[in-house]
Amino acid sequence: MAILRSARIPPTTLFLLAACGGASDEDAPPAASPPPPNPIVQTDWASFRGQPELTGRAGGELAGELHLLWTARTGAPIASAAVIAGERVFVGSDDGRVRALDFASGEEVWAVAPGGRAEPAGIEAPPAAAEGRVYVGDREGILWCLAAEDGAVRWSFRTGGQITGAAAVAGSGERTRVLVGSHDAFLYCLDATGAERWRYESGSYVNGAPAIADGEVAFGGCDGFLHVVDIESGEARGRWEVGSYVAGSPAIAGGLAFVGHMAGRVVALELASGTRAWEYGTGDLAFFSSPAVDETRIVIGGRDGRVHGIDRARGEPFWTFRTGGNVDGSPVFCGERVVAASEDGRLYVLDAASGERIWSYEIGAPIVASPAVARGRIVVGAQDGVLYAFGADQNRIGR
Repeated sequence: MAILRSARIPPTTLFLLAACGGASDEDAPPAASPPPPNPIVQTDWASFRGQPELTGRAGGELAGELHLLWTARTGAPIASAAVIAGERVFVGSDDGRVRALDFASGEEVWAVAPGGRAEPAGIEAPPAAAEGRVYVGDREGILWCLAAEDGAVRWSFRTGGQITGAAAVAGSGERTRVLVGSHDAFLYCLDATGAERWRYESGSYVNGAPAIADGEVAFGGCDGFLHVVDIESGEARGRWEVGSYVAGSPAIAGGLAFVGHMAGRVVALELASGTRAWEYGTGDLAFFSSPAVDETRIVIGGRDGRVHGIDRARGEPFWTFRTGGNVDGSPVFCGERVVAASEDGRLYVLDAASGERIWSYEIGAPIVASPAVARGRIVVGAQDGVLYAFGADQNRIGR
């Protein structure tokens, strides 16, 4: 079964699981606060979830009070998560264009419909920026390699099904490896020229991004398995049952893969053996989101309208925070803060230890894209076709 985002993405069929519609704040008492995680040093957010392991951790800190700094209109809904590389923001849109924006001002640097097509395929997949290039897939199943400077097409690679997950980039120069999943059930590995090195066949649609760690690639999909593959040879290292369709992406940390699935559970699996370390959830909701992981906690959004804080070691709940809509976008850790967006049209910043709301902003349009966080700023797109940037700067714009 293809897992797509409902009527927002034509022409597809999505099985939807009911989500709670309440709008109250946290509804579970927090457990004892864990020790603070070690800070990470990271200035960019150049790929989906920020790191190859897809742990969703941003460097630096967020101010307690954030302001709207700029907006940029695309004219079509934005499901693609933005990425931040250097002084540019890259994002895709349902209008089939990839845009480069100035990180400071939001001014458009370039906007291209790859291949110059009159009716380009919509872009849900987040871009990935590396070594002056931007890699992004579209719903026609083409992976595009664009020049970060001006959007010129360097090469393209066609798969047999639409691409909804981000590409992952490993290595550099001639040893660059670009990995991307497709709804044709394959994970592809390409080199720096766009030539195929190998393809690995799974049992069904591949929806999310692959995670990379220690020379291996891990990904899930509609076959209900977590696949572990050698990045150089494409040979299988493991095929571990998850329990249901995987709409999002796994996160890898400490030899474990953490992944949520559509039957309402988050599981922690040992990459080497497939042994299930723990399982969280009651099975009465769906997880479309990808998890964020720090040293002690996991946070993930659910189709029960909640952000879930989970103990990383035991899989027990720390807290839940209720929003007014599905949380399909993937939360982000930034220091002792959690950034999350909801289909209720709000962007939230929560305390990572307690789940209490620190700050929120009402955009007014559903948000299904995952936030990007870098240098004290949050960038996220919404279904109104607008990209929003928030930060502590005082030279902000008004609505």
